[in-house]
Amino acid sequence: MIYANFATQYDLLNAVLRRDFDRIWGAGLIEAADGQDFVASAIAIGGVYFEHILRHGPVSHLILREPFMAGRLAPDLRSRRDLFFLILARRAKLFFHLPVRETIASIYLLMTIPEVTARVVRQGNLAADEGRALSARLLRSGLTGLRPVERGSG
Repeated sequence: MIYANFATQYDLLNAVLRRDFDRIWGAGLIEAADGQDFVASAIAIGGVYFEHILRHGPVSHLILREPFMAGRLAPDLRSRRDLFFLILARRAKLFFHLPVRETIASIYLLMTIPEVTARVVRQGNLAADEGRALSARLLRSGLTGLRPVERGSG
């Protein structure tokens, strides 16, 4: 039945990823990225992602990191992913004052915080409210820790 609806395994995984992206975007991901204060926006994005992982698991993460899918991501999904990271990277570069590659690496690393925290909650090792609070604290610490210290302040 699966192959009656999906010509290839790539088509199946792209359909699963599309549904997962629709859920994340529908939960307000882009709106969270549009906030005035970058730290508040990043924490809001982390909150949206935390709730998504809590409800649905790390589906997008697993598919996007799968070597099998390298170069086989549907163009519309690649565009959505790239648009989100472009919006975030531009704002982060202004905030961090880091080279582009370091900024992008920082974003990827910081976004693992809500993902891993939500997985710990899903495994029953942490209450959901504690996980939300921990994720926000860790994101805030990571964001402020990456920002350069102003001259004369330390």
